Amino acid sequence: MAGKLAQAHTCYAQVVAQDKRHSAALHGLSMIACAEQQFDRAVRFAERAIEAQPHIAHFYNTLGISYEATGQDQKALHAFQKAVALKPDHEPAIPECLKSCLVTNLGEHFKDFSDTAAAIAHMNLVISVDTSVLHLACAMGKPTWALIPYIPDWRWMLDRTDSPWYPTLRLFRQAQPGQWQPVFKTITESLHHTVQTHRSR
Repeated sequence: MAGKLAQAHTCYAQVVAQDKRHSAALHGLSMIACAEQQFDRAVRFAERAIEAQPHIAHFYNTLGISYEATGQDQKALHAFQKAVALKPDHEPAIPECLKSCLVTNLGEHFKDFSDTAAAIAHMNLVISVDTSVLHLACAMGKPTWALIPYIPDWRWMLDRTDSPWYPTLRLFRQAQPGQWQPVFKTITESLHHTVQTHRSR
């Protein structure tokens, strides 16, 4: 493997020597740096690849992997979010080496709501749109965050972040119709703060 990586590195480096903005070659160098656990170099090459070609989802994946490996969790999260935004089906946007720690799809194993409830019981927090899963989590007393559209269902009322029906529920509302990105940004920041607080205990 080391020999093949060295050969690939030589090829990519030769391409970049001829064209410093060759995005595929720059990304290749970033992936090789990841494989060699040289993550600072991987970040630099991935950033150059993105600068040259900013609309390729897997460039952001590699950048996210590199940021995560260097302990830059917030930057990693933003990179992965960008990858998902560029490729909304998101499965290919999550590298195989990270699927086990980022995404665990339990739904395909569920037969009924008792299975859903059992999974929720093991979670620290549930984040959801207004679905039956959200109501189940709240009924179980689990801390739950809900993404609420600009024109909400009557039960969510207006201009409040809590709910009289569910004491463990926090509401994240759209400020403008169709504008979800600010909601995602607020949730990301709140989640980061929650995780940091939990780790410091």
